[in-house]
Amino acid sequence: MNYLNQINPQYYPKLLAIAQKITAEQDISLLCDIILEEACLLTGADGGTLYLLEAEGTEAQLAFALVRNSSLGIKQTTNKQQFPAIP
Repeated sequence: MNYLNQINPQYYPKLLAIAQKITAEQDISLLCDIILEEACLLTGADGGTLYLLEAEGTEAQLAFALVRNSSLGIKQTTNKQQFPAIP
């Protein structure tokens, strides 16, 4: 299915602005932050999380990388001490 045909043209300027912001960012941490923040804004989500895949195969785990939640006032880069990895 071609999802591009389902995008309302009124969103094109916003999507272009986001694309320009993303392509201009060279710091990977800031890039991830921009992606998560813009995704929440576009979808109307209260929060979101980015995970990093650690290890491979049967040892693979998802580790929290960025956590955002507007209603709870959470905006932080995480580490393993704050949230355990997800097997």
